[in-house]
Amino acid sequence: MTIPITTVERIEKAMKMFDDELRDKPDWQGWMNKKSHKFAIL
Repeated sequence: MTIPITTVERIEKAMKMFDDELRDKPDWQGWMNKKSHKFAIL
């Protein structure tokens, strides 16, 4: 699997959408403490 080429703007938009719409959802509770997410964005 390859990661598609993208832009800084699209990444920032996706991160904002996550913060605005998904961060507080039950599926994402505790995600910041999971080692599998540690290097999701570097």
